[in-house]
Amino acid sequence: MQPVADTLKPIAFRLLLLRLAGWAALCVIGLGIAFCGLELLEKTLVFKETTAVWLNLAFIGVCGIVLLLGLFRVYRNQPKLMELSNRVEEAHPELMDSFNAAVEVSSIPASKRTTIEQLLISSVAEKTASYDLEKLLIPKRLRFYTLSGLFVVAVAF
Repeated sequence: MQPVADTLKPIAFRLLLLRLAGWAALCVIGLGIAFCGLELLEKTLVFKETTAVWLNLAFIGVCGIVLLLGLFRVYRNQPKLMELSNRVEEAHPELMDSFNAAVEVSSIPASKRTTIEQLLISSVAEKTASYDLEKLLIPKRLRFYTLSGLFVVAVAF
C-alpha cells in the first residue's frame, strides 16, 4: 500500500504543471489579442516599418515579462501537501483528521516512526484507496479539455 503523502505528491506536481500550462496559454492568447489590436491600429494609422517593428517587440517583451512573473507567482502559490490534505478532509469528513495526521507523519523517516504512526498511515491508505484524489484536487478549469480549448484558441490567434 502506498503511503498517503506519496499519493499526494504526483497530484501536486500535476496540478503545478496544469496551472503553469494554463497561465502560458492565457499569455499567448493575450499576445494574439494584442497583435490583433496592433493590426487594427495599423489599418487606421499608417506606421513606418521601424515603428511597427518596435511596437511588435514591445508587445512581445511585455507579454514575456508578464508570462515570467505569472509563472513565478503560480509556482510560489502552489498549494502545499497540507493544503491538499485539508481539501480531502473537507470532501470526506468521515476521515476525522486522520488524513492530515497521516500526511504529517509521512514526513517522519520510516525508521523513526512508531508502531501507532505506521498503523495510522496504513489505515488511512487503506481507507482512501478507493477515493479518486486526482479528480477531487484538480479543479475542472484545469482539466484536459479546458486547457486544450485554451491552446486551440491561442493557436487560432
